[in-house]
Amino acid sequence: MKGDDCMGKPKRLLSKEKLEEMQKQFLDLVLEALEQGDIETAKYWVKRHRPQQHWFFDSYLHACTSLATYIQKHMGEEAALEAMVQACEYFAEGAANLRKMVTEAYGGGDEGVKAYVECIADLWRQHYGKWTVEEDDEKFIFTQDPCGSGGRMIDMGAYEGPFGYGRTKNPSPIAWGEKDVPFYCLHCAICNEIIPILRGGDGSQIWIHATPCAKKAGDKCVHYIYKDPSKIPDEYYERFGLTKNRKKMMDVY
Repeated sequence: MKGDDCMGKPKRLLSKEKLEEMQKQFLDLVLEALEQGDIETAKYWVKRHRPQQHWFFDSYLHACTSLATYIQKHMGEEAALEAMVQACEYFAEGAANLRKMVTEAYGGGDEGVKAYVECIADLWRQHYGKWTVEEDDEKFIFTQDPCGSGGRMIDMGAYEGPFGYGRTKNPSPIAWGEKDVPFYCLHCAICNEIIPILRGGDGSQIWIHATPCAKKAGDKCVHYIYKDPSKIPDEYYERFGLTKNRKKMMDVY
């Protein structure tokens, strides 16, 4: 007999069923288990999913912040700000029309507003933070304590010490007109407010950053969603060098 025959068939490490299982998404495995009434297996996949998802999420947080910090140190702050704007461009079209698309899909009016607030809550459900939602006569108030990305990085000390990530050194309209803004948090001003205003017009902000962002450990991020976006106060445009009902483009754009 030849060597392979003497040794028998080579051993397989994983069964066909296991290989097929490995080709499925976490949530598909959860749903499959629930449909079979197997609660313990569903719990297993939910618990296995969270640390894996968190690892990938945090990898991107630190990668983009590290890159912006490098650009600031070696090419200057203006180049770092321009890089952040360019990095956010992919987000532009969807961001500019998100509120309009959601509210119109639900017929506008109160139903459209409720649907949009639910949509935003869905976004935060994937963000690993802790938040409360309140409502007053004119708006909904989301309080992030902490924000699951930028706020959590600040809480973990990622911007502290000689090897900490960068912050803006000068006041800039891209940073709510403030300085000392953590680089990761800059994308919130650009993606959630500036680009939607410039592309979609007044009232297209995804939400308003009221605080506007966390700067030290323990700070909360407070976001407003106005029921009537036409009633967003002027101050939330002016801090970007903008005014309502016109298109004064900033130099960086």
